[in-house]
Amino acid sequence: RQRNRFAQRKRPNLERIPPLYHEAAS
Repeated sequence: RQRNRFAQRKRPNLERIPPLYHEAAS
């Protein structure tokens, strides 16, 4: 379980979320 959490943290959340969300957050 801990390994899964680490892998998710390594990947950038920005890449996972769509560009629309990124624009709204800006």
